[in-house]
Amino acid sequence: MNQLTELKPGEKSQFHRANSQILIVDRAPGELERLFKDFQAEIFTAIDDHEVLSLVRQYDFSLAIVKNVSSYELVKRLHEESKNSDLPIIFLSAASADLERLCKQSEIHHLFLPPDFKQLTSLASIFISNRLNEKELLEKNKQLGLINAELESFSYAVSHDLRAPLRAVTGFSNVLVKKATDKLEGDHLRYLNLIINNVDKLNDQIDDLLILSRLSRQIMHIDQVDLAALSKSVYKELTQSLNGPFPEIKIMELPRLKADFKMMQMMLHQLLDNAVKFSTHNEKSKIEIGWDNNENGNFYYIKDNGIGFEEENAEMLFHLFQKAHSEEEFDGNGVGLAIAKRIINRHNGKIWAKSNSGDGATFYFSIPV
Repeated sequence: MNQLTELKPGEKSQFHRANSQILIVDRAPGELERLFKDFQAEIFTAIDDHEVLSLVRQYDFSLAIVKNVSSYELVKRLHEESKNSDLPIIFLSAASADLERLCKQSEIHHLFLPPDFKQLTSLASIFISNRLNEKELLEKNKQLGLINAELESFSYAVSHDLRAPLRAVTGFSNVLVKKATDKLEGDHLRYLNLIINNVDKLNDQIDDLLILSRLSRQIMHIDQVDLAALSKSVYKELTQSLNGPFPEIKIMELPRLKADFKMMQMMLHQLLDNAVKFSTHNEKSKIEIGWDNNENGNFYYIKDNGIGFEEENAEMLFHLFQKAHSEEEFDGNGVGLAIAKRIINRHNGKIWAKSNSGDGATFYFSIPV
């Protein structure tokens, strides 16, 4: 039987006729009807098998109260054929071995006759409250599904419809650069190259925004992740696509953690790309990847000796489009750390940063075991 939560006094008035429907199965249902009139639920009554089965096939009942039926088979069928597969049933009768077996197998709660009416209404309140909560959760999940569908549609539009004019801008600009260079005057060629470069940046930003939007819906595959080996792999791949010199990197032996491998790979890429980028002005740039623990468990860090940032900007860095330095100083679109934070949030973890301007930065993250 599901875990039950009893209503507090006065909460019966929250049961609305449109949301709660009670089925009473009794040859003389008047007494039970009067007992439940204060519930403001829609009451249905049935006196024989045909009426019972007809009603449960039509309506999504929150509760069925069955009194003194002659056949336990009817109770079983009521449960099996209901539109609500988890229909809770309060069965009022004398005890029997068949009844005890039936109650163990399904959502049936037994009360001996004559019932304690206070106990009966309290139990009914619990079942109806739980059912209303389930309906509310189902409705919210349905709404979430619609929102996700809209996000997918938006992502498709961004990745296809928005890129088409950008490709046209880049294409025509390249044609002008190749075929009309000798006809361009003054800064015209520089302006064209600026257009091409900025379209490339916008395409990169679109890519990152699509990644960010999909992270919230992406199915996670949790496994043991060797963070040290993954860090080495990500750093090697990252530096192969960049012009050197690169920071000296030191990777400690790191405890494995349970996480989604691809998400961890993406998160490390963002943090290491950040560390490399902001260390380029240091002649002897270094990056250290390590771990430690405290009363909350293990935490990992990526430390660099780069330009750093003002401590009061630490939280702001993880917000979308927020940067500690201007684009003239360091290239970037302000999405990378937001991606890292979204990934850690999906793992119910925590990510934070510490720094002093001009004295490097350290990014920390922890993921619960």
